[in-house]
Amino acid sequence: MHYSCPMFQLKPFRYLSVFLGLILMAPDSIAQEDTGSSSQERRYVCITMVTQVLRCGYLIDDDGREITLETPEIGVIILPKSDVISIQDATEGARSQSMNPSSQRAQQSILNPDRAPQSSRYFFAPSALPMEQEEGYAHLNPLLLNVTRQVSENLMLGAALSWVGFGATLKASARLSDEVYGSVGAMGLLGFYDLGPTFFPFVNLTKGNQNNHASIAFAALNFDGQVSPMINFSACKEINPRVWLITENYYFADPMLFSEQLLLSVGGRWWRNNQNRLGEFALMMMITDNGEAIPIPWLGTTWPF
Repeated sequence: MHYSCPMFQLKPFRYLSVFLGLILMAPDSIAQEDTGSSSQERRYVCITMVTQVLRCGYLIDDDGREITLETPEIGVIILPKSDVISIQDATEGARSQSMNPSSQRAQQSILNPDRAPQSSRYFFAPSALPMEQEEGYAHLNPLLLNVTRQVSENLMLGAALSWVGFGATLKASARLSDEVYGSVGAMGLLGFYDLGPTFFPFVNLTKGNQNNHASIAFAALNFDGQVSPMINFSACKEINPRVWLITENYYFADPMLFSEQLLLSVGGRWWRNNQNRLGEFALMMMITDNGEAIPIPWLGTTWPF
């Protein structure tokens, strides 16, 4: 007589149910592993020390007394927390460096997502945004050398030297509402050789923040006895914490120098980390009153301080 035990008959089904259960549980365990790995992503920071040294790397540990940092230059280092001025997130790959006070201020602006190191000006045209009090910059381009400083909360003064003369710049800014600023100002130059004085007054309106903003301005170029009213539109867009896209455009109501009717430009500004300065490049296109288009390259350098 042949018979089978019920216990032996159930074993295959038991194994099958266990196998199916493991399959169903697998996605959850994988998701938990993924969540755990993503929560352990390392933070890349730059730490400003009281010794005016900027240390950059992966933040390994911060126990309140010491900070452990894995730097790309010399590996793991331990920094006393009492010697730290600030800790700010940074773009991966930023390098440690020594800084003088002016470059330290500019570098902190670079690492601050809310502030660009030089937003009061486009290529040449000013925005209505002020700088922080006591901040300033030196700017050099093929037409002009300009040194400017924010002497009070709302007033900016500078000195200028160009091929046509030397003189001064002024801009008074005011915050009109949330992310809306207005300013009035001028540049005045005493002419070299037999040229008369140059006077360039303007009034403008800017909407936006330090990294992303747009401006419209009304101005009049007074040069060697001639006057040319103009309208200017400029804008700045942050691409990443070290690069900004800029456009600057003019319409001249009464062309005077080169029969210019329109001046259009697009280019960028970028932070040179190893040189503590900003570089600028743009391609400008001058459209004359008879429709001729003349390309003009633009190069500039700015040293924030």
